[in-house]
Amino acid sequence: MRLFLSSQRLGTAPEEFAKLLWGRTRVALVPTCAYLDDPEKRRRRVAADHADLRALGLDPTGLDLRDFAGDPDRLRAELDGFDALWVLGGNAEVLRDAFHASGADDVVRDRLADDSLVYGGYSAGACVLGPGFPTWHDEVPDVARRGSRPADRDSRYRGRPLHHPPALRRQTRGRGR
Repeated sequence: MRLFLSSQRLGTAPEEFAKLLWGRTRVALVPTCAYLDDPEKRRRRVAADHADLRALGLDPTGLDLRDFAGDPDRLRAELDGFDALWVLGGNAEVLRDAFHASGADDVVRDRLADDSLVYGGYSAGACVLGPGFPTWHDEVPDVARRGSRPADRDSRYRGRPLHHPPALRRQTRGRGR
């Protein structure tokens, strides 16, 4: 499993992300949860991340998980054209819901397990890999709901984490999903 997780963008060692791709260059840039309430900030953030990845010799293409809600087979086919994901930060609950609604939980987990995909992300893009995901807010912004299911308010955790080590699996059995 090849992961590059950061608190802010590519951090202080961006070349390490490129090294994980073993010379390949196709990166799906996932801006699903970035600046949902400010289109201009979103545009600038996405443009900056595109530029950062291109500066590393990579070929980023935008991919919004909300466009794949309810269609994991189409997402799987789309991701077959990429060597890596670069998942931007933003509203972590929106991203968690989009991962679940699009089927990215399983699609990305399968690709990580067979080592055919590098996962890179920062802030919320890193948080969704955790063993559980607590809900902090009662509502996600309406602008985020495009293609997403309503949040499951009956559970402390939404969706299934992409990474669930055996020790944590034993500790959390019976809680969450």
